[in-house]
Amino acid sequence: MASRLGGSVLLAFVLLPCGCRLVFKNEPPAAAPRPIPTPVSEPAKPPPPPEASGPKVSFEIPMQLAIDSALREIGRRIDRVLVADGALRQAANAGEIGIWLRVRDFPRDEVPAWFARGLRAYAVPRPDNHVLLTRRDDWMRQEELKPRVVADIGGLYTESDGRDLTDALEAALYPVTRMRSEAKIAFEPARRVLVLNLPDCAQSRLDRVLRVLREPEAALPAASEPAIPDVQVSAMDLKDATLPEALDRLAAASGVNLGSELDNPAKHSLSIPAGSLSSALQDIARAFDLDAPRAVPGQGVWVGRKPRENDPPVGGWHPYLRAEVRAYSLVGITGPRGVGGIELNVLLHTTATLIRTLSPGPAPEALPSGGISFGSGRCFFLHRKTWRLVVIHDPEVQRAVAAHLARLEKEGAKRLYGEPGPAKTP
Repeated sequence: MASRLGGSVLLAFVLLPCGCRLVFKNEPPAAAPRPIPTPVSEPAKPPPPPEASGPKVSFEIPMQLAIDSALREIGRRIDRVLVADGALRQAANAGEIGIWLRVRDFPRDEVPAWFARGLRAYAVPRPDNHVLLTRRDDWMRQEELKPRVVADIGGLYTESDGRDLTDALEAALYPVTRMRSEAKIAFEPARRVLVLNLPDCAQSRLDRVLRVLREPEAALPAASEPAIPDVQVSAMDLKDATLPEALDRLAAASGVNLGSELDNPAKHSLSIPAGSLSSALQDIARAFDLDAPRAVPGQGVWVGRKPRENDPPVGGWHPYLRAEVRAYSLVGITGPRGVGGIELNVLLHTTATLIRTLSPGPAPEALPSGGISFGSGRCFFLHRKTWRLVVIHDPEVQRAVAAHLARLEKEGAKRLYGEPGPAKTP
């Protein structure tokens, strides 16, 4: 379904090591999952998702405005209190980050994430109508731990002490489980319940993980990315234009929201022929050596820089709160017990490599239950009871993982080894 991208806005501002092997136990798939369990206590409520259909705003933040002044002005326009952490403020004050935000008819509640993305930072909703802008995960240390009991989990573990389930959940909730020594995910055999002591951010994530494990079938993400609006633009000549200047011209001509980071000081002269907005954006992306333009549903089109090793985060809402949680059955690829199909370790290694290629950043970290962390709460792990690969990541990565696993299920070992394998019908 096509998404509407209205208004016009301008925001300017690895692979795993070859020797790395992922080792997993081979367990049979579980019987059909039972309904989602009802927790003994009320589940944590995640921050409300931004409403693209809510109030719209139009305003401009002048270039070179100091970051503290920019945050106050943006907050005043959207009725929020925006706060940048010390490291981000230092980078902005040192001139490493430029600031320029122009929005027209833009969803008010999405402005913090759009602005943060231009800073290559995360936006984190906080109490009292505050929004923190940061490149770090330290905010997870500040949330109050809350006790809770989750019942009716019998269909989600095989070991008598529930260790296979608690290991999987510890992987899902990382890095909170590393940063908070007093955090607790325990299995109580007598009552067959989970006993938790976690901050709200981890409680809400745990609920989402349990939900996808209980679903009879995992819902697959959309097969294709959201489309860039089919808008025609007139020819234009750009002389010694910076990236924000180029996007500003194109945003005004197309009436579509456009955004990018403002850490590219290059200037280019180029002639853009009359044609589609998509073609014009590709011309600009090539001139400034940017990544492929991507539509952001309900907001506009983002033209970001190409991923780099050890880059700051892509930005937007923090993935620990907003990343998609999906569970993919591996039975049709590896066989019921991890035999008779593609070797499980090879499948997981290639999937980890794919994710690492799409989202460069901190070096991957090994997690319990054979999981891998890709930073800031993005991860995957194997849930052995249901024989599902749980992936917690951005929508574009979910689409790539779903396509990768679908090809493996259809083509079998030939896809990986270049030799005949158990052919699968679509």
